[in-house]
Amino acid sequence: MKTFDEYPGWLWALRYGFSVSRLWSVISSVLIFAVAFLPAINVVVVRFLSETLIDAKSAMLMLVLTGSLFGTGGALQQIANASSRINALRVNTHAGDQFDRKMTHVPAVLYESEEFMSTVRKARQCISEGHPSSQFQASINIVSAVITAGTLAVALYDLSAKAAFISIFAPIPTALAYAWYGRQEAKYWPIAAEFNRRSVYLQDQFSYYRTGSELATMNATSQLALGAAQSRRDYRKIREKLEGKSVISDSLSGMVTTVLFIVALVFLYRDAQHEVGAVFAGIIGLMSGISAMAGIGYQVGELAISMPANHHLRELLQIDTSKPQESIISDVTSVSVQNVGVRYDDLQAVRDVAFNVEQGSLCALVGENGSGKTTMIKALQGVQNDVSGSILVDGKALNLADSRQWFAFASVHQDYGRYELSVRDFVTLGVPESVISESSIAEAMRFAEAEEFVSALPQGLDSMLGVQWGGSELSGGQWQRLAIARAVLTDAPVWFMDEPTSAVDAPTEQRIFDRLAREAERRIIILSSHRVSTLRGVKNIIVLKNGTVCETGSYQELMENETEFYRMFSTQLETA
Repeated sequence: MKTFDEYPGWLWALRYGFSVSRLWSVISSVLIFAVAFLPAINVVVVRFLSETLIDAKSAMLMLVLTGSLFGTGGALQQIANASSRINALRVNTHAGDQFDRKMTHVPAVLYESEEFMSTVRKARQCISEGHPSSQFQASINIVSAVITAGTLAVALYDLSAKAAFISIFAPIPTALAYAWYGRQEAKYWPIAAEFNRRSVYLQDQFSYYRTGSELATMNATSQLALGAAQSRRDYRKIREKLEGKSVISDSLSGMVTTVLFIVALVFLYRDAQHEVGAVFAGIIGLMSGISAMAGIGYQVGELAISMPANHHLRELLQIDTSKPQESIISDVTSVSVQNVGVRYDDLQAVRDVAFNVEQGSLCALVGENGSGKTTMIKALQGVQNDVSGSILVDGKALNLADSRQWFAFASVHQDYGRYELSVRDFVTLGVPESVISESSIAEAMRFAEAEEFVSALPQGLDSMLGVQWGGSELSGGQWQRLAIARAVLTDAPVWFMDEPTSAVDAPTEQRIFDRLAREAERRIIILSSHRVSTLRGVKNIIVLKNGTVCETGSYQELMENETEFYRMFSTQLETA
């Protein structure tokens, strides 16, 4: 993946554009540079025609040729604009593809870093706003303006050296105005973008089926609508403030440019010794030149905005997300946790946790909310930062400083994703192709008690999920069973189940747990649960309290005495 890190920020977009969209970058640039020569060509041609054609017939021919020249220039400008738009599409599409490929290789542990996620959000915003192509195009247009100014000055020099000198500096007021405005926009735009992002997020919540129906049931839609409206107003205020600054800068630069234009015409008329043809040629050149260079200020402002935005994209692309060369352990028979601790900044979330898990029986981590269950599972999965202690797999100590996936596992998260894909695509997400077959999918569906409701969907496994894309909406329990089916289909030696049946009805839950108990004979299965009914057959229960292990034992052992485990589930036992 080429990122061109060695190039400075102002040159990066040019190198990037000519690399990822070589043909259209060349075509659009050549056309833009060709247009840049037109004001000077207009001066030369009109002056030549005015000096060589003197009768009425010749004058008519001069007008036709002049009109043709201007018409051709206009058409060439439109073609250049169209080719630039095509090039912009290709550059931004490639940047989006690079972003996707980069995120494909991001290890799960990096998602725990707020700094990394902030960079991801800013890089994504950079691409969505088209800054890779904007910086490229602004750079080309600025070079084009310089060509226009230089060639026009050369063409005018023979008519009036002073007018030629002024033509070079005429774009400067506009450039300075836009450069100033660009700094203002760079200062205020990130704030405005956050307000806009917030309003879109809040609006999404009452626009989509799942969250929208819940909000309507709670009569809470108006609260989010008010929040979205307030964020839009805050966004509008900043945009209006920026537009006000733009009006001021444009007005001032426009007045200065007008004065310079008038002065140039006066010098041109005086120095050309009242030659009508020469003056006419000079006027055409100045008008077309200033018109061609009028956008240089905008381009400078665009450059001032795009460069810092593209810095975030470059920053993301430079982050090392390469996966370690060590192979993932594919066969696991035992896991030993020895004095493991986990810190969140200054908070010790887990400390001195120790337990052993082997094939042959289920292992359950239980505890109240905040006791460290999920943190401990993430530490075992290699997706948790700041882990201390030792974790041994089949007697081999893992390098905890190397946060990565050490061994093959499947998992069902407590907050599982409801990806609106087809059923088939949902259950095969992340599953090795070598284990995917119609029979293996069917077996996974039966295991997760999902076969019946999936077969009832309009197109079975190929049915789209989620009403957003015209598919079927599932209940929470049905979504959860599909997540379980995906874990089963993975056929990994270790399964992590974090509250895997929290949304499933009791009879279905019991059947799933019976299957998990049988499956544990040939795998390591570590689960967490708040339902005592699911733990009755578990022989290895680790009770966590305030981030430490306070009790271990089988269900029967922990129920014999007044244990923390018994106290935790006493209410459920009384109502059972």
